[in-house]
Amino acid sequence: MAVAAQFVNSTTAAVVLTCPLGRERPMFVTLLNNDAGIEQFVGGSAAVTAANGFRVKFAATTPVTVTLSPGDDLWAISASGTPKLSYFASN
Repeated sequence: MAVAAQFVNSTTAAVVLTCPLGRERPMFVTLLNNDAGIEQFVGGSAAVTAANGFRVKFAATTPVTVTLSPGDDLWAISASGTPKLSYFASN
């Protein structure tokens, strides 16, 4: 099952998506930052920051794909404001 959605990010780390624990294979998640000027960062825990997270560039020019194993959480945080992070999760 594929899921396409938007997550309203903030300067506080939050879970964007969790790969179901009973799933038999990894989930591939493609991320796009639709904001024109605010960078966003993703990582595997609540400790994600600009210093240790994976940067999702602003202006939706470069999609980023991450792989989540069953039970993994995808966390996100923004550099400022409340930009939207679009994602597509697929099998």
